[in-house]
Amino acid sequence: MTAKTAALVLFIASSATATQAQNFAYSPATVKYRITSVGQVSQEMMGQKRQDSLNSNMLVSLDISAKGKDTLNLMYIIDSASSTNAALAAQISKVVGDTIRSSISPIGQVFSFLPPADSADGNAQQYQEFKTFLIRFPSQSPKAGQSWADTTTTPFDNQGIQGSATVVTASKILGDTSYGGEKAWRVERKSTVVLNGSGTAQGQAMVLEGTGNADEMRYISSKGLVLGATGTESSDINVSIPAMGATIPITRNSTSKIELIRGAKK
Repeated sequence: MTAKTAALVLFIASSATATQAQNFAYSPATVKYRITSVGQVSQEMMGQKRQDSLNSNMLVSLDISAKGKDTLNLMYIIDSASSTNAALAAQISKVVGDTIRSSISPIGQVFSFLPPADSADGNAQQYQEFKTFLIRFPSQSPKAGQSWADTTTTPFDNQGIQGSATVVTASKILGDTSYGGEKAWRVERKSTVVLNGSGTAQGQAMVLEGTGNADEMRYISSKGLVLGATGTESSDINVSIPAMGATIPITRNSTSKIELIRGAKK
């Protein structure tokens, strides 16, 4: 081995060691995000088809503070929420000003999650989206190609129908990139959703069954800050009304975006 070759080997080895030693952890910060969704929902009943837009725009403040060495306290405040759909606007306007609290490990393992005790009907599922806003990493030393899976089951109670939603999410680090001028991990997330529920709505017993899929690309800085995300979602739900011998198929498709509002960070 020549001196030049030996030097090259040592350089590669030291570089690899430095890369492997690079640890990841979410960091204390006060930031603000814009979360937008553009979608459509269609349903059919007794031969009549109906289609509505489900566009929404939400501003959310997030405060991340350290509690000791191994715990981060999170506080989300919903600053504003609006929609071009009148029914959706009336529903999500009820969450403005709400505070959602959570505690996690530095790599995103959830220890506790506390949505508002007086959660508005139909909004509980929406609050659950914040439970995994800071996604869980499998270790403090993430690397390209690393993959992992998470499963969550969340109860819901919407307009008289109670049930649960089970979400299985497969995550994979595709590599690092530059996003908004910062070095970031590019994390691909693919989710499947199964919905089951039953109850009484508008005086009729109903049974709900559905499935869905979601694809997301999330960008997280090496300093431990969510920089943004883009995603698509689709779902097919059947609502059965046994007394009428009728089934209402509901299809929903949407695209979503999470943006870090620059200049809002403290």
